[in-house]
Amino acid sequence: MKNIEVKEIQGLYGAFSLSERVIQKIWLRQDFDTSELRTESGQLLTVLDPGRWNHLEGPDFLEARLCFDGQERVGDVEVHFNADDWIKHAHGENPNFNQVCLHVVLYPEKGGRTEIQTQTGNQPELFYLLPKLGRDLEDFAVEDALLELEQIENTSWGREFMLRSLDERKALLEAKACLRWEKKVEFAR
Repeated sequence: MKNIEVKEIQGLYGAFSLSERVIQKIWLRQDFDTSELRTESGQLLTVLDPGRWNHLEGPDFLEARLCFDGQERVGDVEVHFNADDWIKHAHGENPNFNQVCLHVVLYPEKGGRTEIQTQTGNQPELFYLLPKLGRDLEDFAVEDALLELEQIENTSWGREFMLRSLDERKALLEAKACLRWEKKVEFAR
């Protein structure tokens, strides 16, 4: 399992935590203005498929379908808070990152551009996400926190369910299925 980085960010009402996973979700859902995307080098970027979210070692998204200036390319996408995180995490020395063609970074760099490359010498295109967000980062963080709480509440039901005897679980599932089926039949009439 990957180690997910978390940053404390100053919000309107004080500091809040934002995990890199939230940025990954934004990328996966394409929850930003996708019109007229440009990489840092000026290439027109079109996202045909954001890729398959990789929860294991290696790039964050595998086999993304992207167009750079109209040329379709299938490759991996790595997501970070800052461009120099690529170097801090030693991705340039890791062969798992050789297929990365796009480095999605939340914060635009202050000063000069951080030059990154894969172990094979390829230089992934760089895309800054923050300028394209239509919502505040705090909104994304709150949404993620609420989803986490919802999942925690759902697991308590599961634990209670598993503590019941097998016969009780079967009866409960059958009753819920019948109730649901009856509602569907009523709607069909």
